[in-house]
Amino acid sequence: LCACTSVPKGCTIEGTVKDKSYEGKQVYLRHALTPETYDSTIVKNGTFRFTLGETSPEVSLLVLKASSDDLFPV
Repeated sequence: LCACTSVPKGCTIEGTVKDKSYEGKQVYLRHALTPETYDSTIVKNGTFRFTLGETSPEVSLLVLKASSDDLFPV
């Protein structure tokens, strides 16, 4: 879900994680085609939020790992 103002000044991405095992884990905002990470945040109380500026990426992936060595992230 992405909500932008009428004058493009950024974007906020908010999400909910229902699986309690991801509490306190990092969520990464990554480039869709490369391993570049734009930003990261922590799952807190089952939710996370990214607030992006005017130069926010157009197409990205949200990646959630159960651990730092998780080979199959969500």
